[in-house]
Amino acid sequence: FGSSLLSLLTPAQMAQLQGICPGHTKGVRQLSFSQPSTDGVFFASACQDCTPMLRDGDNGDWIGSFVGHKGAVWSAHLNADGTRAVTGSADFTWRYWDATTGAELRSVTTEHAVRAARLSPSQDRVAVAGNSKTLSIHDLNAPESDPVSIGVGPDVVKAVMWSPDGKKVISDGGCSSSLQTWDSRT
Repeated sequence: FGSSLLSLLTPAQMAQLQGICPGHTKGVRQLSFSQPSTDGVFFASACQDCTPMLRDGDNGDWIGSFVGHKGAVWSAHLNADGTRAVTGSADFTWRYWDATTGAELRSVTTEHAVRAARLSPSQDRVAVAGNSKTLSIHDLNAPESDPVSIGVGPDVVKAVMWSPDGKKVISDGGCSSSLQTWDSRT
């Protein structure tokens, strides 16, 4: 956050500003918070500088970086307790991470840029979408199995979300201004 950007804030906005989280060198594309736990609250940031980061959710302090992507990272999602993360990138991969150590647990190469990646509430599946114009559901317990793939239409998918019970996945309709709901069990 450069000082020139701070000069654009009103005095009221400056009074509300609690801190600045330096570290990224390009635009941040997504943020994801964990739930409060005995270890605290955390958030992950997806950024065009290829390096998603984990931060303390109370003060924004840097905890660590998820190193491995070779392209802009469009999506970062933390599980509820902040121990696992999934990221999606323009390098045609999605990656599954141990957020407590920063270790990469799994890397999957796709045929297109990954714009959205999200862990299921049960933490056993990952919904992945993007420039492929498909929604893929990957089983983390069966890494060698083929994902369930659903053709979602003519547009790039930029967001996916699981229902709280994990039975449905919701995706954006890209330029069509719609949301689509999918049964994740089929």
